[in-house]
Amino acid sequence: MSDQMSPNSDGVRSKRRNPTSKERAEVVAARLRSSVDL
Repeated sequence: MSDQMSPNSDGVRSKRRNPTSKERAEVVAARLRSSVDL
């Protein structure tokens, strides 16, 4: 869990740059929810 607190964590960066299909689906769903709420 310490990787999330580390700003220089390559693991976290790689996940953000290359998100999995599941993570992308969650992000898209979150965007759709926020857009609908607005």
